[in-house]
Amino acid sequence: MANGIAYSVLSQGEKGTSPIPGDRVRLHYSGWMQDGTLFETSRRRDKPLERILGVGMPKAWSIALGLMTKGTRAKFAVPSSLCFGKW
Repeated sequence: MANGIAYSVLSQGEKGTSPIPGDRVRLHYSGWMQDGTLFETSRRRDKPLERILGVGMPKAWSIALGLMTKGTRAKFAVPSSLCFGKW
């Protein structure tokens, strides 16, 4: 993508519309460094994250979730400038 995000769909979810800013989303996520180090995951808590799309989340998440439909599993590679900054 032009913004530097690369992605692949691991499993396609339901047919339908993708969320737009202002919609409530519920998701599990895992964050990995380029070297393969896991730095954060909702799976450890066994509780999905619930947020309003575009509020209190990295810009990359709003972009990525806007490409998905309910139940889709995808893998994204995101530049740090669109997520958590430099580590």
